[in-house]
Amino acid sequence: MATVKRPNVSAQASEAWLAYSCRWVEDLATEVCHFEGFIKHPRDIPLDFTIDNPPAYVAANKLKVHEGGMVFESSASLPVGVRIHLTVNLKGNHFILTGIVAHCIDIDGARYHIGVQFEQDNEHHSMRMIEQACHIEHYRKQACQYGRPITEDEAAREWISRFAAHFPR
Repeated sequence: MATVKRPNVSAQASEAWLAYSCRWVEDLATEVCHFEGFIKHPRDIPLDFTIDNPPAYVAANKLKVHEGGMVFESSASLPVGVRIHLTVNLKGNHFILTGIVAHCIDIDGARYHIGVQFEQDNEHHSMRMIEQACHIEHYRKQACQYGRPITEDEAAREWISRFAAHFPR
């Protein structure tokens, strides 16, 4: 097995990374708590969406939707109850999910937090797995930015051992 040579990481970069990684659980817990079990999609992982046109509105309280779901940031306000098709773009792969807009929270008049819930067990499970992969990639990118380059496998092992227990079910 080949070993990866890494440049020496400065003490300052190591301290910055340690401070960042210690905040990770707290930030994740805050986001999960704020959105009541919804997984917040990392802003640095591309996500596209379309809504049914004309919009097909669904009364979420009349459907068997899973509690929780996912939240993403959008520059567009979306009506609650509209069916939404999401495409998460992760390292050249496109993952497609279909859900229902459960909430739209105005952040500052130009940005909105869009909450999406899922009707089907497989959609909810897929969303959770996709979002976990997105959070691992976000973690890897942050480590690199803090002067600590790590491979995808190393990031996955670290993230799972440190943060998976805090990830919403």
